[in-house]
Amino acid sequence: MEHLDQRTIKFLESCKESDAKEKKISFVRDTPWIMHREVEKVWAKMEEIFEHPRSHRMRDLNIVARSNNGKTTLLRRFAKAHLATLDEHSGQLIAPVIATVMPHDPTETLFINALLNSVQLTIKRTDTFASKLEQLYHSLERIDCKVILIDEIQHIAAGTSREQHLMVNMMKNISSILQVSFIVAGAPSALNIFSFDDQFKNRFLPAVIPTWSEGEELESLLASFEALLPLEEPSELANDDMIRYILTNTDRTIGNIYELLRDGTVYAIKNNQNKLTIPILEKCGHMSPQKIEAEKRKIV
Repeated sequence: MEHLDQRTIKFLESCKESDAKEKKISFVRDTPWIMHREVEKVWAKMEEIFEHPRSHRMRDLNIVARSNNGKTTLLRRFAKAHLATLDEHSGQLIAPVIATVMPHDPTETLFINALLNSVQLTIKRTDTFASKLEQLYHSLERIDCKVILIDEIQHIAAGTSREQHLMVNMMKNISSILQVSFIVAGAPSALNIFSFDDQFKNRFLPAVIPTWSEGEELESLLASFEALLPLEEPSELANDDMIRYILTNTDRTIGNIYELLRDGTVYAIKNNQNKLTIPILEKCGHMSPQKIEAEKRKIV
């Protein structure tokens, strides 16, 4: 089992024959986190922004990726790496990083409510917008916030032109007055989400997480996945035929690639197979985005 990492080897050694299948299936459904090279580059930029000294013109980051390609997980991992702590002397909660999601149909009010929720403030129906804004400023200053993470930033475009400008102006004011950085993430359409504001858009460094294609990077990723799958025999996921099958039957995002391998592994375990093969992947029932779209067309 030299193809497996130590955690997977220890897990397999702990499995008893009576419940091995159930445990293996549960193990493989626990989606892994793999810090591949492209994500490492983005993570490094995020850390640079976090460590950047406060100034009146803070640096910001706009992470762009297709759905299921790791951007949301990346934000969650970054927030987890910078959890809130209690100051030993004052007992004050210090939260250097807070995280929220841009509402689907955003307005200035819904956006500030989301930010208030991220700092765990109770919103009263009687609170005016000015009161909410004052509470937000006070809270961000009190917890010594340095970075605000916002996922699904492309939703800003769903607001009216007026609302878009109001939300961006609020972000600019928070950044300038409190010297806080924004790290936002969204779909490819978010790459130019701030284009209507020349001053603000220039503060955001772009960081694109690309989809996968043939090459050493993909081979390394597949080897990392293979090391985590509880299968005793090598599947040789990085061979040419397997790579072509994987790229053809997924949307080339890291999430969809793992879903295919996970479904194949579950099928292999249930059918007493100790490695993945193309026939197993064909039979495992995985629905690629192409197959899903084909099924939808049958309904129309």
